Amino acid sequence: MTYLVIGGGVAGLVAAWELVKKGLDVTIVEKNKELGGALSSVKINGTYLEKYYHHTFPREKLLQDLVKELEMENKMEWKVGTVAFYYDNKVYRMTAPIDLLSYKPLNILEKALLGKFMLQILRIKDPSKYDDITAREWILKNTSAGVYKKMFEPLIKSKFGSDTDRISAAWFIERMKLRNQRGTKGEILGYMRGGFFQIIEELEKRIKERGGKILKNTEIKHVNVVDGKVDGVQLSDGTILKTHAVISTISPQVTNRIFPDYQAPNLRLQGAIVVILGMDKKLTQYYWTNVIKEGIRIGAYLEHTNFIDSGFYGGDEVVYLASYPDYSANLWQMGEKEIFENYFGDLQKLFPEITKENVRWWVASKAKDVGLVYETGILSRIPKCETNIKNLFIGGLANSYPERSIDTSIKFGKICAELAAGVTSV
Repeated sequence: MTYLVIGGGVAGLVAAWELVKKGLDVTIVEKNKELGGALSSVKINGTYLEKYYHHTFPREKLLQDLVKELEMENKMEWKVGTVAFYYDNKVYRMTAPIDLLSYKPLNILEKALLGKFMLQILRIKDPSKYDDITAREWILKNTSAGVYKKMFEPLIKSKFGSDTDRISAAWFIERMKLRNQRGTKGEILGYMRGGFFQIIEELEKRIKERGGKILKNTEIKHVNVVDGKVDGVQLSDGTILKTHAVISTISPQVTNRIFPDYQAPNLRLQGAIVVILGMDKKLTQYYWTNVIKEGIRIGAYLEHTNFIDSGFYGGDEVVYLASYPDYSANLWQMGEKEIFENYFGDLQKLFPEITKENVRWWVASKAKDVGLVYETGILSRIPKCETNIKNLFIGGLANSYPERSIDTSIKFGKICAELAAGVTSV
């Protein structure tokens, strides 16, 4: 009898780690050839680099506790994450509150409205009260059409595309509260030198040392449910596992396909497409730049080596080009080379002086079902870890509100492990 964990991302590995520490028999099943999930990485000049950009915040204590437990805290770097806005072919610094004064797209009245609005957001104690109101409606009610059009609509649209007008004001308020707890110099962010994938490697090693099994390139072929409980599963290689409890850290829709008796919550998912460039020159002096320009697929570009020294990557300047296109977008049918061509073409519209001769290497990645569409009414649909199947627990993407992060993955991995460990009989 084993405790089965489906998915080898952070949530799955943390759940397995908590279970093996209790002396329980654990098996992780991962359909891909590598672990990591949304934290999957590539190696550049011997150093891991996340395919989908990651950083952490000082308030994310669970990640810091895990890093300390794994004896890796000396690898963490904490710095101000400089921020800018690209608007009307010009880059504006927006790192600290005072930078708003020099943001020319907004007039004096709009700046005053925006400043008052941000203070209003920080005073809101319970954002859930705004879950049935769209962000668009609420922002327009409390600011102006100019503030919405020049600041917030492009940011929401870059993340949610055609769902922009459906996004919940509760999510928007939570998001603003999270990202605006910054001092006069800006927001402090953290990154692990050598890449966060080192956490994945270390957890894999320690789980195996405690007797845990990790099966990669493996899927669930058949599930046997008896009296409302998972009795056992058949793997794609024919192996049959008898199970005490099952923890699924993959998307609720896929969990529902594997376990037809599971009643998946009505949640809509989104994907991410990211191109990483290794360049011989910087674009700007900023870490994160939000792009406000019609006809550009890139919602933001992140100059990673304006945060972590380029020496870790052989002296190359590392730039992420990030987007969250609708599933209907033709980008999802493109190969890596074609995605690179499209995104680099967009970058050249922002920086005409950049040519392919400035690019030393590139990596294009796309992944579906990596985030939730936080539309109105979503709070009533965010599930608990317990399910209608007595010994099946879900943790990770489906529970993550208001954002998916390494910290929330750790949180739900721990919760699911505690619940699963309480299952003593089948």
